[in-house]
Amino acid sequence: MSQDRQSQNREYDPVDADLFDYAKLRDYFSFVMVSVWRHWRLGCAVAAVTVAIAGGVLKVLPKKYQCEMKIQAQRNQTISALTQDRALEIEAPTRNAVDLVMRTDNLISLVQKTKLAESWEAHRAPLQKLKDKLTSKLRKPMTAEQVQDMLVATLETEITVTPGEDSLTFDVGWWDAGTAYRLVTAIYENFLEARQFRETAAISEAIGLLEGRAQSEHDKVEAAVERVIALRGPIKDKKGDQLVRVAPRAQRPLMVNPDLQRVRDSLRAKQQAITDLQESRQRHISELEAKLSEIKQVYSEFHPAVLDLVETIQRESQNESPQLHGLREEHRQLQEQYEKLGGPLADAGLDANRSKELPRDALRLTQTDEIESPEVESAKQELRYQMAHYSTTLDRIDQVTMERETQRAAFSYRYSVLRPAMMPNAPSKPKSGSVMIGAALAGLLLGIGVAVVSDLRSKVIYQRWQIERMLQLQVLAEIKVLSP
Repeated sequence: MSQDRQSQNREYDPVDADLFDYAKLRDYFSFVMVSVWRHWRLGCAVAAVTVAIAGGVLKVLPKKYQCEMKIQAQRNQTISALTQDRALEIEAPTRNAVDLVMRTDNLISLVQKTKLAESWEAHRAPLQKLKDKLTSKLRKPMTAEQVQDMLVATLETEITVTPGEDSLTFDVGWWDAGTAYRLVTAIYENFLEARQFRETAAISEAIGLLEGRAQSEHDKVEAAVERVIALRGPIKDKKGDQLVRVAPRAQRPLMVNPDLQRVRDSLRAKQQAITDLQESRQRHISELEAKLSEIKQVYSEFHPAVLDLVETIQRESQNESPQLHGLREEHRQLQEQYEKLGGPLADAGLDANRSKELPRDALRLTQTDEIESPEVESAKQELRYQMAHYSTTLDRIDQVTMERETQRAAFSYRYSVLRPAMMPNAPSKPKSGSVMIGAALAGLLLGIGVAVVSDLRSKVIYQRWQIERMLQLQVLAEIKVLSP
């Protein structure tokens, strides 16, 4: 008897009992399956409605298309080493890449290049258009400046620049595939132009400053020639014709104000940088036009590659880069400052027609063998000194010009496209396939739940375990009623 009690206690010991009541789980599972079988039409209808609602939500929700481009960036000093006595020091090609792309003026340029202000409303999702329609009754419509600021702020969150050791990745997410593709392409073009400007702008401005110094040295040479002529008379040939002809002193402006001279040199430097950047843009457009002529021999005029290249050429021709716009603004400010200082604006810029050569036969004034008066010899010595300074400045201009051309030639080999931008075929967010699969699973579970709840709310007993568990009564027998 004691053994039976021990076995009975061991049977109901909670430590030895199973974690789950498998009999109860089996009863519940059976009840669910029977409920689904009884209300299968209702369950299918609920699942279908859930999937339909998910499809409708996908139609009205905003979509986002991702477009990506990866480029290789590496130093290439072969050209500079072959053309110069030393290799030029070049900063890392990926340095400050994020700052160059995310600058406000660059983002504004992207908005203008891709015409986002004109197309952003057309590509908004129906839900966004509904929100705009409702909010338009509560606030005034946005101005063009507000739209531009809004788009710039959006680009700041949707553009991702990932620098690697020797590569750069540009990633853009936008509401439609075409705009995302154009944005990535424009980012790449603006980045290359900004990098080239960063590497050559200082050299171009240096050339402008040297040009201003060369002009000053040229004026000093002419002044020294006039002084020699005034002291000893002009040199004449056998026929008596004057060999050295110098413009009257009154026709050349004298820069007696050092501030005026400084601003004038800065003006020349800025104008030189603007000219170089315009020439660089024109060369790029010419290269694109040559490429367009080549692909037109293979594809028709309506091929996507042809249309895209035509659009790129139009975009490059019609829109100024942020660098060029900034240079023009600086040049305008220098012009205003030059006018305030009393300088003639007509003499502030570059004079391409102004001769860099020394006055004709000026060397004869310094190469005569005869010993003249001390005043003349002193003037001739001053002329030799000024001529040497002028020649040194011209040599320096040639050297710096060679450095600039070397930088330009090496730049074309510094960046190459590893993974070009491709037109997105499907939105990245939301993913239609994942949403519809999730909606189907949710609809299935919801249909099962509706079927079970329907049986529970009916307060009808369908299985014997409901009596045994809910009423604590033992079922003695079951009678199956056959339907007639």
